[in-house]
Amino acid sequence: MTNFYDVHTFSNHSIGESNPEEIFEMAKRLDFQNICLADFPDMNVEEFKKLSKIAPEYNINLFSRVDLIGNQIDELKKDLKKFRRAVNLCAIMITDKRVSRWAARDSRFDIFFFPTKFDPKLFDRSSANFCSENSIAIEINIRPLLKTYGVVRSKFLRNTRKVVDTALKKEIVLLISSGAKSIYEMRAPKELISLGTLINIPEELGKQCLTKNPEQIITSNIEKMREGYITEGLRIITNSGLEET
Repeated sequence: MTNFYDVHTFSNHSIGESNPEEIFEMAKRLDFQNICLADFPDMNVEEFKKLSKIAPEYNINLFSRVDLIGNQIDELKKDLKKFRRAVNLCAIMITDKRVSRWAARDSRFDIFFFPTKFDPKLFDRSSANFCSENSIAIEINIRPLLKTYGVVRSKFLRNTRKVVDTALKKEIVLLISSGAKSIYEMRAPKELISLGTLINIPEELGKQCLTKNPEQIITSNIEKMREGYITEGLRIITNSGLEET
């Protein structure tokens, strides 16, 4: 069975409209097995742990995500340090070229994503090169395609295609997500894959954007969040020593 992920959804614990149980139920109907709630920092760790025990009742694996947004690098650094070991995915919205270049150099970030209205020049050659080196994925959020019309949608498509083309040239990992703020904005994997073709993501790659790619990032981060983790291949296992893994 294919293991699908939607790495970007919001519940009513933050800016979303639907409660988590409604999201789990809809995800199950749409044939998702894995959901990320981007409700941090509004949702605390204890609330998330409770939901993590409820999600399996719907055959859903639940993961946590924080979206860092802003153009003050000092503040973003503080937030990154605060949340990196607390959530499964750490993403940053790219709205500033300085932030883009700084964040691309920091391998603690997992994901770059963009607002509805953005300049593709924010994701320049320098940022793309560092994203490739640091295994930072580019996420394409489908929500703007559903919520915009006319010139705004046309510009979003054009700018997003430029970002995708750059990512493909630099062999940067791509993700596709719904960005849903209610269950009515969630879409089945086949629909997301189909919408991905509008922005130059071939169908087979689109499937990887919802399966293999997010799974590898999350699996790696779960290992990093375990107690005693130092770096790849090294973990503290006793009070007095280290063991290679």
